[in-house]
Amino acid sequence: MQKLIAFDGADMTAAAFGACDEYADAVREALGVTLCNERTPDGEDALELSGNETDVERAAAVFSYLKVLLRRGESLSMQTVTYAISLARDGEFDALESFGNDVLTVTMRGKPIKPKTVGQKKYITAIKKNTVVFGVGPAGTGKTFLAVAMATEALRKHEVDRI
Repeated sequence: MQKLIAFDGADMTAAAFGACDEYADAVREALGVTLCNERTPDGEDALELSGNETDVERAAAVFSYLKVLLRRGESLSMQTVTYAISLARDGEFDALESFGNDVLTVTMRGKPIKPKTVGQKKYITAIKKNTVVFGVGPAGTGKTFLAVAMATEALRKHEVDRI
């Protein structure tokens, strides 16, 4: 099976492929697809994916997600690409599409704070729906960071008087 994914110019294509094609290589190796940079009949930059149907669909979901992130002006990292690949492998295409929509707050420098994993998204949803939430999990997964971000945003919106 073959599938074309159009990109908004050469800069977006280069960003989606990563430095020295590291993101493209990660997708190719993890999902067993062949990647080729092509031009559409309209003259747009495109990525041609080929391989078996399931793998091509998974790779297409990953690159579509990366394209959405790039359109929002976000920078990509290998961690983002690897996580997208793991979600695509597990068939969680809906989770890929829903990321980035929940901006919790914005830092003093203008950087948006938002959940980056399915677990973080569930955690934020639980905080929004419940009065008390206990977050349990490995160190460094963002539990305290996200809880503090939610608390400061509630304080800014005058939903609470103190933290």
